Amino acid sequence: MKFPAGIALNEALCENVFMILVSVLNQIPIFIIGKPGTSKSLAMELVQTNLQGKASSNEFLRSMPAVQKFSYQCSPLSTSQGIEQAFESARRYKMEAPNTVVVVLLDEVGLAEQSPHLPLKVLHKTLDEAKENESVVGLSNWALDPAKMNRAVHLYRPAPTVEDLALTAEGMVQTATLKGYLQAIAESFSVVYKTQSLPDFWGMREFYSTVRFVNRALGVNATLSPELMMNAILRNYGGRPKEVERIVKQFFKCLNMSVEGVPRTSVVDLVKQNIVQQDARHLMLLTKNNAALGMLFDHDILSHEKTTVVFGSDFPLDKTDLQICLNLQRVKHCMANGVTLVLVHCEALYESTTTC
Repeated sequence: MKFPAGIALNEALCENVFMILVSVLNQIPIFIIGKPGTSKSLAMELVQTNLQGKASSNEFLRSMPAVQKFSYQCSPLSTSQGIEQAFESARRYKMEAPNTVVVVLLDEVGLAEQSPHLPLKVLHKTLDEAKENESVVGLSNWALDPAKMNRAVHLYRPAPTVEDLALTAEGMVQTATLKGYLQAIAESFSVVYKTQSLPDFWGMREFYSTVRFVNRALGVNATLSPELMMNAILRNYGGRPKEVERIVKQFFKCLNMSVEGVPRTSVVDLVKQNIVQQDARHLMLLTKNNAALGMLFDHDILSHEKTTVVFGSDFPLDKTDLQICLNLQRVKHCMANGVTLVLVHCEALYESTTTC
């Protein structure tokens, strides 16, 4: 298979790809359960991208049928009718393209269990019938109830070890001088992850982002400086000020660096860096009394002319599927035109933004 640059072929990704490939081609339902950052969505994307039937990149893949994915983004607003429509769309496509394997992807299927409509009840019947028409792949951060799990293959992704983290980081970087620091960075993250006061506040994506941030900042022959490491930590492990000092000391201790005298970038400057850099992660600002929005404009971080602000609402009509779709269209419009988008209290929208 062809993999994009910067993707590490670690054990989690390889096993996910293998299990999805076997299950999809044999029309066996499969649920992959794991914390964010365990390559669940990436594995499904790689399977669909590489299996293009006769148009695939090599002879082995050309011997397999093409795969067409039909995604359904689960959320606390999901309904059984919405899930049934995804399966119906897959069946109609299968009738027009009988030589194609159709896959119904239930993304973040665990969120649907929070819906008052109990939409996952429909899966009992649908999973039993799907074996003759389409394949089913479910991705979730936590396990579903046994009535659904025992109707499919259950692949559970455990937390990675320090060795897994180091090997993953090594596959992500191109700078030779950085590879000598990866074991220490992996050990530091493992300690931070296990000792954080709020479970899963920081996860695998923070580790990936830290490695990519340092890799981008380092030159070909440059060495990892304390200033660069400090900036990487502050950029990726914010949100809980009381724990930042402990995290900084943990990373610097494993890297055998002195933390004394290392300058620290202010929060305002960190926010500016994040918005200016196009390859940076999306930003979440956690403040009291809605101070974040005013801070962005008062410190000239954002301008009113190039910024769109979407306010969430607790009114029932503002939580309907129609309103969420309209807001998603605004998100896509901002992405297409390079406009900075600020979401304020849009909890009903956050579960759906992955569809963009």
